[in-house]
Amino acid sequence: MRKKSAKEIAKERDEDMFMAEYALNGGNATKAAMALWPDLEYSSARKKGHLLANNEEARQRFRKRINKQSEREIMTVKERQEVLSDIARGDIKASIKERISAIKVLNNMDAIGAPTMNVNITVEQKRQMAQARIDELLGIEMGEKDGVITIECSEPDSAADSGLDEVCDSAQEIEEVDQGVHS
Repeated sequence: MRKKSAKEIAKERDEDMFMAEYALNGGNATKAAMALWPDLEYSSARKKGHLLANNEEARQRFRKRINKQSEREIMTVKERQEVLSDIARGDIKASIKERISAIKVLNNMDAIGAPTMNVNITVEQKRQMAQARIDELLGIEMGEKDGVITIECSEPDSAADSGLDEVCDSAQEIEEVDQGVHS
């Protein structure tokens, strides 16, 4: 890999400074160029800003730099666990209260000791819940009186579109047939 010349280094520095200013001002390339090079006329700043904002190599280098900086600033989960473990073990000078607190935080991170809730239901209860939900979605209300199940169908404004009119008619026909048989 060849060494960069002073001119190339200065160019990259200017591009990086531009990208930082461009990002800070919300993406206005002309303003970014004018902030960095106040001697530029508006038309020149607009042209230079446009060229720099669309320079893919400069954009990628800036993204890489920002990502690298972010990685250094943010502790990974493992790093946090290591520090908390050192505190909990007493490797880092801490009071007993701080050590216990570190253990609690580690437990929370690993979901150890988290409150749990057990719900026990039978298969029949689950079936009934599913059936009730289906009936609710279909708009069917069922009732039982004297051992006879009655079905009430509610028709929307346009019954022809829903198909419920056929269901209701069928239910009435069944009811009429049942009444004829039982008469």
